[in-house]
Amino acid sequence: MPFNDLREFIALLQDKKELLRVRKPVDIKFELSAYIRKTSDRRGPAILFDNVKGFDFPVLGGVFATRERAFLALECISQNYVEKFLSALERLVPPRLVSTGPCK
Repeated sequence: MPFNDLREFIALLQDKKELLRVRKPVDIKFELSAYIRKTSDRRGPAILFDNVKGFDFPVLGGVFATRERAFLALECISQNYVEKFLSALERLVPPRLVSTGPCK
């Protein structure tokens, strides 16, 4: 099932019990990366930080910390990931310059 956006992928992680939500305020400089490193080293869940100090948006980390979760994100299985990757390389979409956009 293709994901239309990151929200759909996050919902799937939540359904599969592969997501830990951190709602308490965390510092971007050392705290956030320490949480991601610790859970990744233990092959734990991906982490969604809802309250990053100084920022108005959440941060998702540790998505590719396990092979299984990486395959889930790339919508493949261990038997076909090489073929899927090579196929994607053959269909690269060139970048397009635009005069305006949602961010700078």
